Amino acid sequence: MPANRLPWVWDYEIDELELRALPAGERTIGRLDQHWAAVRLLEYGSYRDVVFSAIRRRGLDFLVAWHPEHHPELVTAPWMSGTGWS
Repeated sequence: MPANRLPWVWDYEIDELELRALPAGERTIGRLDQHWAAVRLLEYGSYRDVVFSAIRRRGLDFLVAWHPEHHPELVTAPWMSGTGWS
């Protein structure tokens, strides 16, 4: 088991350094890539981990850039899409 294992990767044999490289786009481990790292962090990371950690900020920077390109329908505000919100 890796020495510096983070709690939200309990099911993978990767350590903190390997995990840091994923959201930064510096590494891919099998199917684990930037997208996987961003989703995993949002699903299992604590609020403090998400907001205050530099690695998580890089991951969120990736997510902010990636999400509108790949899923613009999920980032459009309801009142902007003509759903009747005003």
